[in-house]
Amino acid sequence: MELYQYQPIQNDNAVRMLTLSAGLPDDPLSGYLTEFNMDDAAHEAYEPLSYVWGSSKFDRTFICDGKRLSITASLDHGLRRIRMPDRDRRVWVDQICINQHDTAERGSQVQFMNAIYKHATSVLVWLGPDMGHEAHAAFSFVRSLSETFKDAGRRAQFRVDHARDKLILRREEDWASVKALTQLPWFERVWIIQEIGTEAPATLLWGDASMDWDTLYSVCDKLTEFHYLRRRFNIETPKVKFVFQRFVPPNVATRHANRLSFIYELHRARHVKATDPRDRVFAFLGHYSGEGLRGLKANYDPETGTLPNVYRDVAVRTMESGGGDSGLIALAAVQHHELASSLADWRARRDAAGDRHYMPSWVPDWRTYTSYILSEPTSPHRACGTGSFSKPSFVVDGNSLRIKGVAIDVITDASEPLEPKAFHDPEPGKQTLIEHLWRTVCGYGGDGGGHLFSLRPLYRQNNEAKEAALKPKALYKVELGKQSLIGRLWRTLSGLFSSRLSRALYMVKPGKQTLITQFWRILFGLFSLRPVYRQDDEAQEAAPSGDGHCPAVLAYMQTLSNGGVATALREFDRRLASASGSTPDSSGQREQESRENFYRSCSDSKWLAEGAAYLTHTMAAAGDAEAVSPELQRLASSERVGGSDDDWPRSANGASSGRVLARTAKGYFVLGPKVLAKGDRICVLWGGKMCFCLRPLDQGRFLLVGECYVHGLMDGEAVGQVGRNEVAEEEFVLV
Repeated sequence: MELYQYQPIQNDNAVRMLTLSAGLPDDPLSGYLTEFNMDDAAHEAYEPLSYVWGSSKFDRTFICDGKRLSITASLDHGLRRIRMPDRDRRVWVDQICINQHDTAERGSQVQFMNAIYKHATSVLVWLGPDMGHEAHAAFSFVRSLSETFKDAGRRAQFRVDHARDKLILRREEDWASVKALTQLPWFERVWIIQEIGTEAPATLLWGDASMDWDTLYSVCDKLTEFHYLRRRFNIETPKVKFVFQRFVPPNVATRHANRLSFIYELHRARHVKATDPRDRVFAFLGHYSGEGLRGLKANYDPETGTLPNVYRDVAVRTMESGGGDSGLIALAAVQHHELASSLADWRARRDAAGDRHYMPSWVPDWRTYTSYILSEPTSPHRACGTGSFSKPSFVVDGNSLRIKGVAIDVITDASEPLEPKAFHDPEPGKQTLIEHLWRTVCGYGGDGGGHLFSLRPLYRQNNEAKEAALKPKALYKVELGKQSLIGRLWRTLSGLFSSRLSRALYMVKPGKQTLITQFWRILFGLFSLRPVYRQDDEAQEAAPSGDGHCPAVLAYMQTLSNGGVATALREFDRRLASASGSTPDSSGQREQESRENFYRSCSDSKWLAEGAAYLTHTMAAAGDAEAVSPELQRLASSERVGGSDDDWPRSANGASSGRVLARTAKGYFVLGPKVLAKGDRICVLWGGKMCFCLRPLDQGRFLLVGECYVHGLMDGEAVGQVGRNEVAEEEFVLV
């Protein structure tokens, strides 16, 4: 049979549409292509197919206009599933309707994909064959849950039956099919985000079973509040919730809905899979957050559309467009798994990659993910202040980015990278990060009164004396049988050392050291409310309001939790949702201003109460309640920003996962990227919400390490230092 030859599409606003011929299950697949004007999409009936390509082997045959066209086995299965026995069906299928061998056509047709799915009569989702015979059970169980959640009485009983302490009584088999459903490969494809992310109705097809897409979403939405149930049975509801109407501008502005940031959307999709990594960008070209990026086109050309060129183009365009991508979020999205450690190392890596394939350190690589963005669009942080320095000043010169700002300090010590959920329950019988760091890094400090945590230490107290005693990496190595450096340092500074060991994290067994304790000793070596963050004569004389006289325990807890932003924003959204007569602003601008005002209205005493509540609960659970001073314990019961004992660990887990806790030469506490190292510079770049960490190379050139939280520099304090001539504006060349 003659091979099918594509003819060029004549109309610039047209796509090809496939008419799938009727047939019985064993009949050959056949149909024909016609040109379809997208101006008619909203009025013509058609059904696009969403599916997983699977193997790249085109070893199946589709008879198109009487000629042979090769397709994948996955598409063969999908087309047979949707083919009608008695009538033709008009569908759109990317593998057939786009000439996959024409890179120019592929690029031009991608721009229509969002409109194709948005205006569809119905989207057909082929989840794949039901190899485990679980589809009918899964869909039936989901429908049953849907009916349960609609009835108040049944919903209440479900909550009782599935309480945390009763989950052990529930059979895994009851949830096995739903687990299998949420773990299907279809949910991990980057393209499905726009294919299913519109308001068009959709039907899920798994084997010979089917179910309405909205039903699955509504159940997964309700299951969100049953955290322990989902974890117990590995029900991956976030995959479903993430893609639901992702391409639809929300009516209500909340922290998680109305973000209007193209870069943030790319970041949120870092967990999904793409055969061609350029599709991590191209799959979002129809997203509403890309309004200011209309010049951005899908480019699959092997010469001009290389991966570094595509990713660099996105970074530059978003920085130039401003708007929803303010706060240098393009730079904040940079996350490295590894980074050159020296000039020679950088040159070797650059030369090995070659000019066409070198990815500058300041360009986000959407294939990598280490943690969420601290500079998220709703973040109230303003490291650059709100005046003239709040606008970025930069010039792009090839692979170099020249950007202005100030250098504040240098990293002297850093912890190991934190693992996810480090502040929650460790697994019994396994060595935790907390235990590992306790054994290899930490000493133990007290306040002289038998309390590990109190209000006495001040942020950066006697900082210069401490720095003189520290040596590179000394905190990382402790020889068996010898006193640790941190212990010797504590004796030198204060002549006091408590012999009692701290043993717990959050609900841990006796004998385990708390992560909070271990990090505290890296930074300070004692726990008390008296020492003030960064307290020394020089710092106190120069420090603007909020930069000094802060209890070190507050600075410590705030650093680990990104200033408590997540707690404050959750509380704000809760109050907004419960306010009667509230009319959300769909643009999100009014709510964002209110969020920032709410965050800044949260007093230090409330933040202290948040941290004190966690410390009091954790140390009591560890059988060491006396480690927390009475004054801190009293604060634990006072008014907080949020209303739950889980607020602080939840915020800290989210902020610190994949990051390190570090200390600078001037005593600042830093929450920074996992690749942060001794000698890196802490800088404030104009226009940035967060501080940034840069790695010096030579002649004013730097590598961008990533964004970071620095306690005492998150509200424009660096601008004050410029005004007092303590630091001077510089131009940093990022390569």
